[in-house]
Amino acid sequence: MLYSRREINACQSPSVLRTTARRFIEQRNSSATQGSPNRPQFLFLYAHFAIPHPSRHQPAKPPAIGPIQASFPCRSIDSKGTIGFVRSNLAPASNAQFCTILHNCAQLCPTRTSPLDPPVEGLPHHMTTSELAALSGTTASAAAFLAWAVRGRAASAFGPSVYHGPPDRKAIALTLDDGPSESTPRVLELLDKYQAPATFFQIGANVERLPGIARAVHAAGHEIGNHSHTHPLFCFHSPAFIFEEFARAQRAIADVTGCAPTLLRAPFGARWFGFRAAQRRLHLRGVMWSAIGYDWKLKADTIVGRMLAGAANGAILCLHDGRGVRANPDIRETVAAIARLVPALRDQGYRFDTVSRLLCPTI
Repeated sequence: MLYSRREINACQSPSVLRTTARRFIEQRNSSATQGSPNRPQFLFLYAHFAIPHPSRHQPAKPPAIGPIQASFPCRSIDSKGTIGFVRSNLAPASNAQFCTILHNCAQLCPTRTSPLDPPVEGLPHHMTTSELAALSGTTASAAAFLAWAVRGRAASAFGPSVYHGPPDRKAIALTLDDGPSESTPRVLELLDKYQAPATFFQIGANVERLPGIARAVHAAGHEIGNHSHTHPLFCFHSPAFIFEEFARAQRAIADVTGCAPTLLRAPFGARWFGFRAAQRRLHLRGVMWSAIGYDWKLKADTIVGRMLAGAANGAILCLHDGRGVRANPDIRETVAAIARLVPALRDQGYRFDTVSRLLCPTI
């Protein structure tokens, strides 16, 4: 494929990524309204950051005169909601080249047997492989910036979040995501045994399913934060969708426990356009983490090692007492890790606080 100059320029600028994403959302909503299949074929945001760029590994070489064989990845969202790339089958391209343009994904391009052939007058200007090589480094930088903005713990591009407390006190905040679950009472027993208050970022749908356990968390003196209603990945969703997810969870938690959260954490830690507005409208403070245990996939020994390595004054540690909206999740490794982690941190002299008390000890 050959890409239009306009599309390559769009890949360079992080500011244009916002417009491109919004265009996709509008197209998707339009397709749903018209009754057509709504099946955007997206690769996950980080998947296409891993695609190698020639400029990262070796200097771009001038293309040889002859059939096009080189491949320089560049991202775009076409009119069907799919992400496009410059591809190569390691074989000469056919004379009838297709270009991918934001407004028309299948415009037949003129015959070009060489990447150095000039474009035909009257049709869009197309980038040659040498031009693509020159821009691939900029494209990679834009993609890396977006990745950091979405999930970087210190990033504030999509809304402010904290990931640690003051370093002048030997205190730590233990947070647990995705609850409540049927196994949350086992976590409450351990925290009560060691007198360790924690902050539970709960999912609204789970609170509605298990209201008694949600109330037990609150009654035990733990803090409850907002972790959305259904735990979706926010990337490429509209601001209205993001707001409604947090607003529904806020209502569910307040109705069941009698206490409205003041903190929120994005599912998967992934923020997106509209996250900041949702925070502002609901008066919620964003919270990330200093260290995460990956306890949904690791064994207790490894979880404990990761958490102890991330322990420091003001650290916010992240574990999970649920697994999304799944009923009866297996959290045995998490429970086993907590049973060892909390006393180990106590022995090191750390005090446990909720996130709000960690950030403001006078609360």
